[in-house]
Amino acid sequence: SIDIYLQEREEINELLKKINKLKDIDIKIVKLFYYERKSIKDIAKELKFSEMNIKTRLYRIRKKIKHELKKGDF
Repeated sequence: SIDIYLQEREEINELLKKINKLKDIDIKIVKLFYYERKSIKDIAKELKFSEMNIKTRLYRIRKKIKHELKKGDF
């Protein structure tokens, strides 16, 4: 229904706001991993980081965003 659609749009907008508050490098990692569907290996190579560093950053990004969304009741 339209209510569910509007609620989902609101949740997506809230998620995007949280992502945009991250450090620039973390925003880039999110975009490469989730939007461009690049592998951790490819991201590491492109950004000149270790694969473990990218994995760690993704873990921390997810954790931070989950925490921020829970604060906002999403």
